[in-house]
Amino acid sequence: VTVRLLFAHSHLKKGDLHKTAMIIDEIPPSIYHRLRDNEKDLLSNIYFALGDKFLKIGNLENAEKYLQSSLNISDMQNAKKGLAKIYDMKADAVFADKRYGDAQGLYEKALELDKGNLEYQEKLSKVKSIITSKRKKTTAAILVPLGVVAILIVAFFVWRHLTTGLISINYSSQEVARIEIDSKEYKSGFLRVKKGEHKISVKGNTGYSDTTIVIAISAGSKEIIPIGLRYILKKITGLSATASSYDAGGAWGGPYPPQYAIDGKTFTCWSEAHNEPCTGQWIKVFLPTKKSIVKIGILPGFDKYNPKYGDVYWLNNRLRTVELEFSDGRIYDLFFEDQKRMKYFEFQPPVVTEWIKLTVKSYYPGQRWDDICISEIEVWGY
Repeated sequence: VTVRLLFAHSHLKKGDLHKTAMIIDEIPPSIYHRLRDNEKDLLSNIYFALGDKFLKIGNLENAEKYLQSSLNISDMQNAKKGLAKIYDMKADAVFADKRYGDAQGLYEKALELDKGNLEYQEKLSKVKSIITSKRKKTTAAILVPLGVVAILIVAFFVWRHLTTGLISINYSSQEVARIEIDSKEYKSGFLRVKKGEHKISVKGNTGYSDTTIVIAISAGSKEIIPIGLRYILKKITGLSATASSYDAGGAWGGPYPPQYAIDGKTFTCWSEAHNEPCTGQWIKVFLPTKKSIVKIGILPGFDKYNPKYGDVYWLNNRLRTVELEFSDGRIYDLFFEDQKRMKYFEFQPPVVTEWIKLTVKSYYPGQRWDDICISEIEVWGY
């Protein structure tokens, strides 16, 4: 290391900066702590001399590199001032480009290294003043339009309050198929409308009457309109049932009588007698009195979970096609997808009947047992 330092110092005295830098760069910083004091002083002086000479010829990159290396070895004041000068020159350049934030940071670095330098203090104060002024202008440029917008918003809400009102319609989706206010569909919630008269048209679901009303809305009002249609559609209770046969039960469980298909429980079912053919089996449901039937719901399998066998629905046969007969002689063919859900069939106009009869025409085969099952039959009407 000593020999390298001497060679570097010799080339530096000759003014050969390139050769000096090549030699001095081969000394790794990791060995600085092993150098003797006189070697550290010599190395720091060479770094400083190199940095100072590069600074004088305008090579700021190398000047910064070697002046910083000198400071890494010893706290040389001249190296600090040289490095501060570099930051000052860089700050002047970015200041000229109007990059005032970058300039402020560089002037602060210069002043940190060369405390008390009045020139750096003046430049830092100047750039801070420019930044503060720009911030005030930017804030004003933002606040003035925001104030205008706020005034416009307040004016809009005042105008809206003086010219419009709110309307909401309280209805049952069971009764109502569609609602229109001034020929535009209404779904839910409050709707803002102009003050004055408005036409509300209501289309009833199957089994319900249509209606039209006119309501006057005043400025700033909030009206809730209840809609109740003439017919009340509901699930008919008080049913009874018979069947072509039923499974009286045995080691496999049971019994499975026809009334289990109308008991409101999906985990019970009607099933035909054991070892009887499924096709042609029927179940007949009697209404308490003659009713207008709007829809019928059928769960076409045994919707039950068995701890031993799992989901019983797929283990038994499920309905595929059924003949539906009413007491007035009307007959419909019903089709079921092989899905575990209640399927509803609607009738318009409603069918007036005393009973309904379901006859099995075809079915989806079960994975384990050859029994047709119906968990539940619902009858809706008035």
